[in-house]
Amino acid sequence: MEVENYVKQLDHIMQKLNGRGKLQTAISILQEVAKDRRMAEIKEARENNDEKATPKQKSYAKDLGIEIPVGMTKAEASRRITEAIAMRKRVVSVPVRVHER
Repeated sequence: MEVENYVKQLDHIMQKLNGRGKLQTAISILQEVAKDRRMAEIKEARENNDEKATPKQKSYAKDLGIEIPVGMTKAEASRRITEAIAMRKRVVSVPVRVHER
């Protein structure tokens, strides 16, 4: 984002605030807005990434027993790995009752 846009946003936020500490509060709000924007950009980049899965991702997926299709993307590998880990956690966390005779 260009500096002019940050200044405009800061001015806009400051107009909505009252009282002492107005500038510091506005700066804090602007920082949070910038973090949210950056996280959204990162998420979008990850979701729209068509780069091939890395060798480490492929190896880890194989260790988890995940089928690795030809041309799997980083995003797909990440999604499948996350799902496999979550599934393992659910299976491991299921309580087992032992009946004594």
